[in-house]
Amino acid sequence: MRKLTTNLLLFFTFFSFSQEPLFELLNSSDTGVDFINKLTETKEENIITYEYFFNGGGVAAGDFNNDGLIDLYFTSNQESDRIYLNKGNLKFDDITQKSGISYKQGWKTGVTLADVNDDGWLDIYVSYSGNFPKNQRKNKLYLNQKNLTFKESASKYGIDDSGNTTQSVFFDYDKDGDLDLYVLNHNTKVMRNFDAQYAKKLIDENAGDRLYENLGNEKFTDVTLLAGISSNPIGYGLGIVISDFNNDNWDDIYISNDYVEEDYMYINNQDGTFSNQLKSQLKHISNFSMGVDAGDINNDGLSDIVTLDMLPEDNKRQKLIYAPDNFELYNNMVSNGFHHQSMRNMLQLNNGNNSFSEIGQLAGISGTDWSWAAIIADYNNDGYQDLYVSNGYYRDMINRDFMKFYVDERMKYLDGDSDENMFTILQEVESTPLQNYFFLNNKDLTFDNRTEKDGFNGKDFSHGAIYADLDNDGDLEIIVNCMNEEAKIFENKSIQNTSNNYLSIDLTQEKNKNSIGSKVLVYSGNEILRRDVQTSRGFQSSYLGPIHFGLGKKEIDSVKIIWPDQTYQNIKTKDRLNSKIKVTKNTNIKYEFDNKSKIFNVRYNKLNYKHEELLVNDFKVQPLLPYMISYHGPKIKMVDYNNDGFNDLFIGGPEGSSPVLFDQNKNGVFVKSDQPDFDNTSQFEDTNACFFDADSDGDLDLYIVSGGFAEKDSGLPLNDRLYINESGTYKLSSNIPIDNYVGSVAVAWDYDRDGDIDLFVGTRVKQAEFPKADPSLILNNSGNGEFALLDYDFLDNIGLVTDAQVEDIDGDGIQELIVVGDWNYPRIYKYIDSDFVEFTALFFEENLHGWWNTLEINDLDNDGDYDLVLGNWGTNNFFKPTLQEPMELYYDDFDKNGYIDPIWCYYIQGESYPNVLREELTDQIVSLRKKFVTYEEYSTATLNDIFTKEQISKSPKLMTNFLETVWFENIDGKFKLKRFPVEANFSSVNSILIDDFDDDGIKDILMGGNSDYNRVRIGKCDSSFGIFLKGTDAGDFKFIENRLTDISFEGPVRSLNSYESNGKKRIVVGINNSYPLILTLEDGD
Repeated sequence: MRKLTTNLLLFFTFFSFSQEPLFELLNSSDTGVDFINKLTETKEENIITYEYFFNGGGVAAGDFNNDGLIDLYFTSNQESDRIYLNKGNLKFDDITQKSGISYKQGWKTGVTLADVNDDGWLDIYVSYSGNFPKNQRKNKLYLNQKNLTFKESASKYGIDDSGNTTQSVFFDYDKDGDLDLYVLNHNTKVMRNFDAQYAKKLIDENAGDRLYENLGNEKFTDVTLLAGISSNPIGYGLGIVISDFNNDNWDDIYISNDYVEEDYMYINNQDGTFSNQLKSQLKHISNFSMGVDAGDINNDGLSDIVTLDMLPEDNKRQKLIYAPDNFELYNNMVSNGFHHQSMRNMLQLNNGNNSFSEIGQLAGISGTDWSWAAIIADYNNDGYQDLYVSNGYYRDMINRDFMKFYVDERMKYLDGDSDENMFTILQEVESTPLQNYFFLNNKDLTFDNRTEKDGFNGKDFSHGAIYADLDNDGDLEIIVNCMNEEAKIFENKSIQNTSNNYLSIDLTQEKNKNSIGSKVLVYSGNEILRRDVQTSRGFQSSYLGPIHFGLGKKEIDSVKIIWPDQTYQNIKTKDRLNSKIKVTKNTNIKYEFDNKSKIFNVRYNKLNYKHEELLVNDFKVQPLLPYMISYHGPKIKMVDYNNDGFNDLFIGGPEGSSPVLFDQNKNGVFVKSDQPDFDNTSQFEDTNACFFDADSDGDLDLYIVSGGFAEKDSGLPLNDRLYINESGTYKLSSNIPIDNYVGSVAVAWDYDRDGDIDLFVGTRVKQAEFPKADPSLILNNSGNGEFALLDYDFLDNIGLVTDAQVEDIDGDGIQELIVVGDWNYPRIYKYIDSDFVEFTALFFEENLHGWWNTLEINDLDNDGDYDLVLGNWGTNNFFKPTLQEPMELYYDDFDKNGYIDPIWCYYIQGESYPNVLREELTDQIVSLRKKFVTYEEYSTATLNDIFTKEQISKSPKLMTNFLETVWFENIDGKFKLKRFPVEANFSSVNSILIDDFDDDGIKDILMGGNSDYNRVRIGKCDSSFGIFLKGTDAGDFKFIENRLTDISFEGPVRSLNSYESNGKKRIVVGINNSYPLILTLEDGD
C-alpha cells in the first residue's frame, strides 16, 4: 500500500510539474525595467500624417560592458530611448542618462547591434523615420566607449542615412572581414495607378533601401545599385533577416514589404552583387508582410522563413477587416508584375533545392492578427525551434466600417486638403488590444498554440520583441516593447520545469569579433540543428550574444562551426552540456559541402507542345464559388494505339486548342500524329479521355469527355465525342447519344458482362449551378460500337464526380465501380440483378466526405488484393474540417432571382460561420443589405442569423469532414485507413502514379498536385513539387525530399504517366498551362 501511495504521489507530482507554465511575466518593480513607448496623438502627429504612426518601437539585447550578462536597449518613437544594464538575477539599472544616447528629437524605429569598429565592444545603430524633415530622420550610430557611454558617429562613418528607415542590419556580404550595412526604408506616400515595371526601376532617396559597403578606416560607401539592390518608391520595407538560404555559406537577404510590393529575396552572387530570386523560389508570399525571421524548424540544416501578416484567428475580426474577393483585380496585380500574395502569415519550408514549400496553414501559425515580430528559437529546450509572435495595432484603421473615411482623409492629407475635424474623428476609432501568440514545435511540421497555457495571458499593443538568456540559466527569456504600457520581460522556466539539456556557444575571432555570418551545426542522428549568427530578428529588433541550442535528450554526434571565411572547426561537447562554451577561431581548413547522395539522377525534357488555357473567371458565373471548376487539363493518356510496341501520348485540348496525339518512335522521340478529325474541335474543353475497344475489332478507340464551366448560354459545347480507330487514324463517330453535361471522367467497363465494353461517364457539376450535379451516365454498348444511354437511379445521386475506376476489389471475379467526388465520400457500386447497388458501407468503416480529386487502385503491399490511394485537397488550409466540425455547403436560390447561391460554412473557434463576406453576400442577395447595414452587424452572423429557419430547412446541403490524402489497405475485404507522411498533404493531390521506381522490389508512389485558381482568400495551393513516397519493408511509406530524388516539378499537375524506353524509366508530367515534362530516371549518386 505504501509503495502504491508513493507511486501515485510521484505521478501527480510529475503531472503537476509538467503542467507548469513555461513563462512567467516579471514585474517591473522587480526587474527595474520600466520603459514605456509612450505615444501621444496630436493634430500634427497621427496616423493620417504618418501612416506608420502605430508601428511601435524595437528592442535589442546584447552585452554592452562585456561582463557576460545581456543588457537591453529599447527605442521610443517620440521620447528618449532607454538602455538598461543587467546586474544579474534579472535585475537591471537604467543607465540612459549617463550613456549618451538620450535623444528625444525624431521618430525612432528599429535598433540593431554590432561591433562596427571591431574593437571588441558592442555598438548600437538606431533607425529613424516619421513625418519629419530629413535632418531629423538621420540614423544614428552609437559607438561604445568601453565605459557604458556611447558616442554618436553615424555621419563620421557615412551611414547617417536619412530615408524613412524601419530597421538596419550589419553583415559581411562580400566576405572581406568587416561589417557592411543594409538600411531598410519604406515609403510614406501613396502610389496610384502606376506601372509596376516602370516603378520598380525608379530610385527614391526616402523610400528606397540602401546597401553600404564598409571600406575600412571608419568609412562606408553606398553600393546599392552596383550590388543589384532595389531602391524604388514602392518599397514598404517592414522586416529584414539575413541568412544563408541556399547553403553556399554566403549571406542572403530576405526583405518583407507591406502593401502590393512583393517581398525581396536577394541571393548572394558571391561577387558583390545580389539577385532577387523571390518569384523563382517562393510560389506565393504574405500580402502585407511585416516582421520576418529565419530559422530551421525541422532540423534538416536548412534555413526556413516565417513572415507575418494581418489575418485574425477569430471570425469577427476577419469579417471586419477582409476586403471582398476580386479575382480580376488580383489577376491584374499579378499581370502588372507583382507576385502572388495572400493576407496571412507564411511559413516557407526550405526544400534545399532553391525552392520553398509554404506550409503556414498546415503548421497552424497562419492567423495571428496584426502581427509584428516573429522570433524563432527553442524556448523549451526540447531540440526543436518554436515561435513567438508579437501583436497589436493601436486603432482599428482597417475596420471596413471606418476604412473609407480613413482612405479619403489620407488622400486629402497627401493632397494638402485635410479636414480640421479629421483628428477629432480619429479619436473615436476603436482601440483593440490583441493577444500575442506562443507556439511550441510539435516536431512534425506543425505547432501547438500554447499562448495561454504557457504564461502569455493578457492583451496589449506589442511590437519589437527579442529573446535572450538574461539570467544565464540556459533558457531564453522573451523581451517585448509595448506601446503605451511597460515593456514586458517573460522569464523562461524551462530549466526549472524540465530536464532538457542545452548548449550555449559563444564565438569569437580576430576580425569581426562577434563572428557575424557564422553557422553552428549540431549533428544528432539524422538531424542537423542549425543556428546562424546574425544581428536582426523579428521586427525592429536585434540580438547579439551566445548561440543557444535546446537539445532535449538528444545524443550529440558532433558540433561544427562554419566561420564567415568558409573555414570550419569541430568542437568537443563531452561533459560540456548545460554550460556556455567559448570558442575562438583556430582553423584554416576550408569547409566542403556535404551533399547527400541522390536516389536518381533525372534528365528533364519538354514535349514539343504547350497546354494553354483561355483565361476564364468562374467567379463571374457564380461569385460565391469556393474555387474554380475550370482549368482541368491536361489529361494525358499513355497507350499504344497503333500496336507498334511503343507507348504513345494523347493530350486533351483546352478550349481554344484541339487534342493531340504523339507517336513514340523506336528512339523514344514523340512525333505529332496527323489526326484530321481532331483538327476542328478546339471549341471543346477536353476534361478526360478513355481508350478502349468500342467496336470489338481488336484496336483501341477513343472517347473524349467534354466539360468546362460557363454561363448556360455561353455556347460552350458539352457533348462528348467517340472516335473509332481505323488503322491508326481516328474517325469521329455518331454512335453515342448527345449529352449536355459537364463531364469529368470516363471508365471502360463491361458492367453487364455481355462481352462488349460499356462506359461509365462521371459528371462534374451542373453547368453554372454549383454544387448541383447533373446525372452521371451509363453508356451501354450494343456490341458493334453503338451506345445507348441507360437510366439507373444511382446516377442521379452520385454527386460531383471527379474520378472513377473499376476493379475486382473483393476478389469475387466481378469488377466494382469506385467513384470519388467533391463534397462527397468514396462510393463503391456493384451491378447486381440488372441494377446498381451501393456497397460502400461493406468496405469502409465510415464515410469520409472530402474534396477528393483522384484515386488509384493497386496492390500496394503485394498481398494479392487491391488497396486504394485517394488524392484529396490536403490539410494546408485554414478551414480544417473534422468529423466533429465539418464544413457545410448550403445551396439554393435564396432570393429567387434564378441563380444558385452556394453558402459555404466552416468552424472557427468552435462555431460554424459562413465564409462569405458581407459585401460578397449582399451583392448576390441584395435584400440582405437592409438586414446588415454595417460590417459590425454582420461580423458575428451565423447561417441562422442570415436566413430563416424555413430557408435553411428547404436548402439542400453537402458536407466535407476530411481533406487528407490517404491510402486504404485492403484487410480481409475491408479498407483500413492509413496515413501518409505529412508532406503528402502540403497541397492538393490531383494525380497518382504507382511503380517500383527504385527497383528494390517494393512499390513507391509519386503524387502530383496543386491548385492555382481558388478564391483570393484561399490563394494558390502550390506547395507540392512532386511528392515521392518510398515504400518500406514495414509496409508503409517514407517521404523522400525532392533534393534527394532529383524529381521536382511545379504548377498544377493534372496527370502522371510512366513508361520504359531504351531501358530507362520515364515519367510524363502534365501541367496546366505549361509544357508536359518527360523525366528520365537514371541511377543516383
